Amino acid sequence: MNVNMVSFDYASLKDISEIRELLKSEAMLSHDLEENIGSFLIAKDGDILVGVVGLEIYGKYGLIRSFCVDQSYQNKRLGGELLSRIISSNFDSGVVFQK
Repeated sequence: MNVNMVSFDYASLKDISEIRELLKSEAMLSHDLEENIGSFLIAKDGDILVGVVGLEIYGKYGLIRSFCVDQSYQNKRLGGELLSRIISSNFDSGVVFQK
């Protein structure tokens, strides 16, 4: 897998079932996806969802949530790319991230 071959985009309602499946495969919760779907960044290899990360904004702070990469794509820098993209796309709007 080459990260350059994976496409990244913000999720929409049509992606919810795939996101739920991926989160469920890693025993993660997905109870409020519909309410916050526009704040999720997804990674796809062709038509297959292979990663997701969400961001919740609390005042000026950003909380990373529902960060998941398909097992067959782990250890290939996809997770780092998802994090980098969601942080950089929100940094200009004044969102603060802390370690």
